[in-house]
Amino acid sequence: LHIRGLCKEPAWHALQRVWEGEHALHRTYPALRTDDIPFAQDCVGDQFLLREGKVIRLQAEAGTLEETGQDLRQFLDAAQADPVNVLRLQPLLSLFKAGGELKPGELISVYPPYVVQHEGEYDFRAVPALERLAFLADLAAKLRDLPDGGSFQVIAMP
Repeated sequence: LHIRGLCKEPAWHALQRVWEGEHALHRTYPALRTDDIPFAQDCVGDQFLLREGKVIRLQAEAGTLEETGQDLRQFLDAAQADPVNVLRLQPLLSLFKAGGELKPGELISVYPPYVVQHEGEYDFRAVPALERLAFLADLAAKLRDLPDGGSFQVIAMP
């Protein structure tokens, strides 16, 4: 769980960057409001936000919201008690099992994206956090108007 800081640098850690201004998450995800506070993110770039005193999760690939029903203290207690399930750390465990590592300022790229119907293995690799967030916002925007069962193409770049 990466909890953002009240700072300007590094950019990947700055709360204000994703809360206000041109890179604010509410500008790229219509489900978000300007008063949602994106205080944290998980290892793949899903966002945790405070809305009216409760924690909500933005599933960043699809741009959908999931209510936790918890206030901040309850959420943090749950994450500490059961981090693998609450924070969905399976990609991180897979990355570590394969000998990879996740450094500060990085998130895990998942290929193919979870929103794609896929049978088989996933590829997990560490990428710069801001690059991952931009990819997720772009993917969610492309999927927004796609009907259920529709198709789209994902091109993997080296």
